[in-house]
Amino acid sequence: MRPPSTQQQRSARWTATLTALTLLWTAFCGPVLAADPKPVRIGVIKIVSHAALDADEKGFEAALASAGFKEGVNVVYDRQNAKGDPARAQAIAQKFVNDKVDLIHSIATPSTQAVLQKTGLRIDDLDVVEAGLSAALGPAALHEHLDALLERTVACAADCVAATAGFGMAELFWCAGCQGTMYPLNGNVSATIGHVQASRLALARFSYKLHRELVAWGTMGSKGLCGKYLMPVMRKQQYRLQNNNVA
Repeated sequence: MRPPSTQQQRSARWTATLTALTLLWTAFCGPVLAADPKPVRIGVIKIVSHAALDADEKGFEAALASAGFKEGVNVVYDRQNAKGDPARAQAIAQKFVNDKVDLIHSIATPSTQAVLQKTGLRIDDLDVVEAGLSAALGPAALHEHLDALLERTVACAADCVAATAGFGMAELFWCAGCQGTMYPLNGNVSATIGHVQASRLALARFSYKLHRELVAWGTMGSKGLCGKYLMPVMRKQQYRLQNNNVA
């Protein structure tokens, strides 16, 4: 018999490698997929019952249902109403933290303020989707908001350093490395340094927006080994942009 050719040896090695990877995946992910999936737990908090706020709640749940999340099957909602009481909103937010829900849907500004005070938006622990935020700010609140905005913009310098060394910082989720900030979530890049920077920032904002709208999902880390998961606050470590020159 003639010894196998180099091409046959390579094919045999590839076949053995793919077989080993398939067996490894089956052994690791098979039991996870075969078992009943753990339902996603979502805490819903609204400051008061109102037609607009109720519509927001129903629209959010309808969008998840259209994406395959059926209540009682793979998603469980804990719906809470603060009934106009800020102290009650704080207690509800603390309840969600104690219950370790997977996601909090806060509706209206007071609800979001209560959630942020209790969670500090620790995106490594849970995610927050806010809706129905009011743009009406008094002079003192506006001044405080602008100061915070300036501080957060300056903080993006640290994210630039981290992105240059490897990946951006998850804690500075509003920063896009050295390109600028993730907001506003549109295609307008007001501070343009060049077409490369503007293109990178526009793409980063588009990716961030897809996560905020629950269109893009999480696939990184141990949670993504056997399937995707909700990631409304995009982890920058999940993506790496690359420029291609087309001749």
